[in-house]
Amino acid sequence: YYRSPLSSGPRLDIAPKLSVPFRLGNYAFGSARLTLRETLYYLVNNDVVDGFARPDGTLPTRKVDRFQHREILQAQFDVRSELSRVFDVDRGALRKLKHTIEPFAGYLYIPYVNQDDLPLYDGFIDRINARNLVSFGFLTRLLAKFGPDEVEEEAPAFASTASPMGAEPYLVPPPIQTRGVGRSTVRELGRLQIQQSYSISRPISVSTKDIEETSNFSGVDMFARLTPVSWAGLTSQAVYSPVDNKFIFANVGANIFDPRPIEGEGELFQPQLRPPHSASVFYQFNTNGAVENLNLATTFRINNHLAISYLGRFDGESGRFLENWAGFRVISDCDCWVFDAAFVDRVNPDEVEFRFRFSLVGLGTFGQSPFAEFGNAFPTPTSTGPEFGALY
Repeated sequence: YYRSPLSSGPRLDIAPKLSVPFRLGNYAFGSARLTLRETLYYLVNNDVVDGFARPDGTLPTRKVDRFQHREILQAQFDVRSELSRVFDVDRGALRKLKHTIEPFAGYLYIPYVNQDDLPLYDGFIDRINARNLVSFGFLTRLLAKFGPDEVEEEAPAFASTASPMGAEPYLVPPPIQTRGVGRSTVRELGRLQIQQSYSISRPISVSTKDIEETSNFSGVDMFARLTPVSWAGLTSQAVYSPVDNKFIFANVGANIFDPRPIEGEGELFQPQLRPPHSASVFYQFNTNGAVENLNLATTFRINNHLAISYLGRFDGESGRFLENWAGFRVISDCDCWVFDAAFVDRVNPDEVEFRFRFSLVGLGTFGQSPFAEFGNAFPTPTSTGPEFGALY
């Protein structure tokens, strides 16, 4: 990672994970996960930011040791259940509707580790905040089955991570997923998720009026999506503050996708490595007027071995683009390796980046995810497709 005149240099991040799924009879299921993370840096330029920007736009800095390291663990536990009912419809191509109510709860623990001397290349790896919280909520979905009613279909599993509130709000939703059953197809028509967290160790700021006002309970996070057709959807997310008694953040957007299956030749062909054609537009704001953005994203698959993507964030207050991301993905003929890259132009801080990631499919990656902070245009390659139902 190179950024003049601030801290620059290589970073090695190793994070082995142990995951143990479990089932509690016929009523609940979940998993326990433990991640041990070692992050190493060698700083060619060892000036790290030390405070806020000066009036002239420059950043105060201080010298640190060139070799930096951090060891941290992340422990996570989640459990979930499902109540569902199937309705026979038999109208046109629609055979059945299935309504689910899926409560979930989870626990996340991350100990405090001093990271003041580490460079800040991105906020996902270089800064991992301490957590000791319980998250809980529910998800309700409506699924539809189309085509000949040949096979009784089980409900797609819900993959909850019970993540804390305040997750990255700029992520571009992945395409609407379907699953074939014989000559039938199951597709999600809509979902609503409501979630809240309770911080065990220390209270968090919960008011936009008074930053000193804290509570162990977070705001209430709400997410909704409607996908009445296979090629388009409407998405909205909001955070409600019980203290302020109002919504403090919201976004609303629309997405269109190419619903056609991605086909190729050979037994080793993996369609999940290829992003579908897509375009998204999202409007985002908060109640104190500090954020009013229009986020744009588009991805185009030129062929089965090359795809390009653009993401941009336009600020309504200043009337200019705050960020522009342009990237591409190259996929090998054997589907065994993938190369992703992106150019990033930011206003604050004023910088231009080049990010790249080389992945051996199913084995590991080297480099930095090109769109990790802003979207999911090119997800990390794996040897199998994403789980149906893990749509956000």
